Amino acid sequence: MKPPAVELLDPVPPLLDSRAYTGVYSHPAYGKITVSPSENPERLHFAHYVLSFEIAHFQDNSFLRVLPNGKLIKSEFMPPVTFEAAADGTITGLRFKFDELADPIEFERDGEIQVHWPIPPTSLPQLKPIRALVERL
Repeated sequence: MKPPAVELLDPVPPLLDSRAYTGVYSHPAYGKITVSPSENPERLHFAHYVLSFEIAHFQDNSFLRVLPNGKLIKSEFMPPVTFEAAADGTITGLRFKFDELADPIEFERDGEIQVHWPIPPTSLPQLKPIRALVERL
């Protein structure tokens, strides 16, 4: 089996102001993805339940995961986050591939809600069962 191709790239300025991409995006089966400002103004923070990482602009409306060295990683195992835009340029949704063997999942934008990261873990309702388990240990 041939190992997957991996490219390390430098970020490029996005087409829109990074605030245009922030918000909450929903899917009926996959729940919500939050895209929020990062401490670094050239990056955004992507969060879906326990999946959490920084992304930076790659091309068009696509963003890639940022590595600790500041490079972007492009690989079939690290898929891009691709934002969908209306004809007027307004961001209406995003597509993200959770598994390299599956098609990207489309999430619709819920609005201009901005969540500042980090969110205290106690405010995430999906972590309550995990917190209860940890407290028993």
